[in-house]
Amino acid sequence: RFCHDRIEQAAYDLMSFEERRARHMKFGLVLCVNSLGNSSNDEVFFMALNQIGRGGPEALTDPEQRNTIAKLSLKAGRRCIVISDFASAFHIYKSGISFLNDGHWELQYELSIELFDATIDVACTLNDTDATKLYSEELLLHAKADGDKLNTLYTLLKSLRLSMKVQESKTYAYAILNQLGEELPRSIGDLTLVADIQDMKEKISNMSDNDVLGLRQTDEKKVITLMKLYNDLLISFQLSEPTLIASVSLRMVQLTLTKGLSCMSTLALANFGIAVFSTGDPLQGYRLGRLSLSLLIKLDASGYKSSVLINVLQYLSWVSEPLQSLAESHLVGHTAGKQSGDTSSSSLNYYFFIESLYLSGKNLAIVRNNANDFVQDLLRRKQKFLLDGAWSFHLQATALMDGLKAKQEETGGSLPGWIEICLKHNHQEFAFVVKILNVMRSLLFRNVDEILRHSEITEFISKEKLPLRPIYLIGIFYEGIVSFYMARQTNDAKWRSKGEAAL
Repeated sequence: RFCHDRIEQAAYDLMSFEERRARHMKFGLVLCVNSLGNSSNDEVFFMALNQIGRGGPEALTDPEQRNTIAKLSLKAGRRCIVISDFASAFHIYKSGISFLNDGHWELQYELSIELFDATIDVACTLNDTDATKLYSEELLLHAKADGDKLNTLYTLLKSLRLSMKVQESKTYAYAILNQLGEELPRSIGDLTLVADIQDMKEKISNMSDNDVLGLRQTDEKKVITLMKLYNDLLISFQLSEPTLIASVSLRMVQLTLTKGLSCMSTLALANFGIAVFSTGDPLQGYRLGRLSLSLLIKLDASGYKSSVLINVLQYLSWVSEPLQSLAESHLVGHTAGKQSGDTSSSSLNYYFFIESLYLSGKNLAIVRNNANDFVQDLLRRKQKFLLDGAWSFHLQATALMDGLKAKQEETGGSLPGWIEICLKHNHQEFAFVVKILNVMRSLLFRNVDEILRHSEITEFISKEKLPLRPIYLIGIFYEGIVSFYMARQTNDAKWRSKGEAAL
């Protein structure tokens, strides 16, 4: 076998570069013909495309054959996406683009749009910002209609968010909404929004579960892209401006009821359920959360499972399910996100998994180890997203186990200490969670100075109209206990009033 391989390699090395390419192409085309006659043999199909790719577009002069290879590359890339092999999909899509003929933006317009759209989307999933920008610029330059640009514009928006450019992402999203003639999101304090939410709540209350699940599905490209755009805004607003979430979810539900169901309707129902819950109707809110999970199954929308679970588990299901169960379900969401390429939701689910472990009273060593592993994974993937939030739970568990002066573990990156974490205000959500953790440790270690600086949790939740979730409720509880402790220490009536307000 060894001798045979050496002889084979020697014969290959004797060929010229052009001859090698020609033979790879000839072998690939023969395999391709055989694989097309046997749709169940993916191995031969991918082997054929690999050989054709090694031959390269220069080895194939027939325009029709090049067109066929480009189409087959699009098909193969989509198969890779189904099995979550995004790196292979990216390589195959790029190969497919190289086989497009000269003048393809005129002669192969629809195929060009599809291939470039697919390449941009998977490049964003892989967090390859250079490739995302490169292919986006070419598509936006040659697209003939605004509708053909929508998916790429959305992907650029998503890329900005994944790069933690939240404000830039919001500005870009608003520009797209204006271009599409959409009303910009309203704050939860807007009286017209409150009235519109109430009207929609009554409308859905009068619909049975079967009525909602039986709505027709939409195939309008503009509607689908709008729903994806609003979904991205939901994720951004969860981290920065939660008072705008209700307005976005309302618009998504309006689009669902008037234009039809789409995969993003699952997120629309879940987030609108949170808005309804916040109006003082937990039963209707919980019902909408359950409907969103049923719709995931009906639409086979596995790509949105990770994101839907975040909203249902954190803001709706906690009223009836134990925290230990929420932690396990967040792990399911984490895995679902990895499988679908929804890396941000996958990471968020793992963050909430760690948070739920901590709140449910899990062994602190387990909490610390999981937080540390997560931080190392984020550093390895060069993702700043959630880094400070995950690290705060590592520091909290370490302090509770080993004391406030305990040395933090080395994680291969330069990470802040507790004081630096407390002074950061990059994202409202994480800053507020750190505030809650600080109140907890302030009481446990009787740190009066920290109590004086951070005892404003209840007031902040009320002022910002934040939707309740477990850590907020526990924060309110601890603030009440801290206030009564300070009332005994200082005999100051304001602390007793604060405690009574919290509890």
